Amino acid sequence: MRSVNLLFLACFFLLVSGCVTQYVAKVVTIIGDDGNQYVGQLIYEGPYSGALTVENGPNGERFTGRFVVVDRTATQTSQGALVVPQNNQMPAIGSSTSTTSGDLNATGYWYASGNKGSKMDCILEIGRLGHGYGVCKHCNGVQYKILL
Repeated sequence: MRSVNLLFLACFFLLVSGCVTQYVAKVVTIIGDDGNQYVGQLIYEGPYSGALTVENGPNGERFTGRFVVVDRTATQTSQGALVVPQNNQMPAIGSSTSTTSGDLNATGYWYASGNKGSKMDCILEIGRLGHGYGVCKHCNGVQYKILL
């Protein structure tokens, strides 16, 4: 009976852990033309969205807002039959799947509001591992570089 309970708990743990996906938070850096750097954090809520916050941003303002990635990368999946002949036996039969994709074409957007009333709009080019770079435009006209 005890081994059955342990087996049940192990299966339950595997089921739950398989359903819960963890996304790693990323450090974000905003860089001004004057060389000042403002560090924040992006906390993913899914593979393509999250909340991005810079606690001490330009002019000492806290900026926070939604971050989303629009992925336009074309992918293609094909499936086919697989037959492997074997000597003096029935052939092994199965299926094979192949997935291919073109060049990565993903853009990240961050629309932030500051706690002193400022707004900032950022656009980033995103790479395969979710890192990227881009430009932020502050509502006062100043532009910043952003690294993710």
